[in-house]
Amino acid sequence: MGKKQVYEHNVIYDNFLSGTVKAQFLFNAINSMFIYDIEGIENVEIEKRTNKYGISGFVRIDGELTVVEGSRCGDLDRYGYGKSFSWVTGDGLSGESVIGKDCVIMYNNDMHFSEIPLIKYFVEKLNEADITENSTLVLARLMPLFVVKDSNGKHRVDEILENLKNGELKSIVSDDILEDLRTNGKSKGLDVVNITDINNIDKLQYVVKFYDDIIKRMGLVYGLPLNTTAKMAQLTTKETEGWEALSQVYPLNKLYCRRRAMKDLEKVFGIKASVRFSEVWEHCENVMLNTNVETDKVEENETVNNEVEEVKEEGEV
Repeated sequence: MGKKQVYEHNVIYDNFLSGTVKAQFLFNAINSMFIYDIEGIENVEIEKRTNKYGISGFVRIDGELTVVEGSRCGDLDRYGYGKSFSWVTGDGLSGESVIGKDCVIMYNNDMHFSEIPLIKYFVEKLNEADITENSTLVLARLMPLFVVKDSNGKHRVDEILENLKNGELKSIVSDDILEDLRTNGKSKGLDVVNITDINNIDKLQYVVKFYDDIIKRMGLVYGLPLNTTAKMAQLTTKETEGWEALSQVYPLNKLYCRRRAMKDLEKVFGIKASVRFSEVWEHCENVMLNTNVETDKVEENETVNNEVEEVKEEGEV
């Protein structure tokens, strides 16, 4: 990706992120997943670039370590990746550095993908749910349409409805409208057309459930599986734990990519650099270990129990 392509991506991604509150909220949450210990560089500057483009770089500019955006370039290695990094800073400085010599690169994940397409997928689903929710609410309103003979009648009825909304009592001077409104058992009153149905409010629960399901999908992808009170009867505890383990796959992959970069920073620039999960995500790194420890304990107990049973059987003989 050249400088022009980086700029074009920057414009597209910035327009998308600034265009919806949901995208901003989700992108901000993802940017808070990791905590770095690199002197002189803030967490958000690293994560914004890495999550947005799928790759970021570290170079020294005037003796100061700086995180930059850019792309690989130059001669290709055996796997088709450029051996250099073409970079640009926020104030317009640009350059090209050799990876592993005077530059370190960090990937967002093993596939080198940006988070923006995934965020866009979830945001589009949530927007569709919002649109459906709003239309469902409108169609569930009690909103009868009164049928009148002419524009004069329309004006009179509109005036009556406005007074009714404001709680004002008014007299009627029009004989034709009075005749239409009379309900003494002999007159049919005004004709009413209903294009909405208050019973449609029952459908709103399905829209809300869909919205919640999208939120749960996001949580599953980003290591925050949401528990549900309406647990399906056929869903066992093992299956529930399996979903939790699955939710750790992507966050752990992101962590390992960042740790590789921290090791490269220490090697290339001779500095101390580390990264870890933030408080909300710190369970991700331990969940698999804890699961293995619990499994080992169960297997150990089963082995001990089997040995005890064998001793008992031998004593009986």
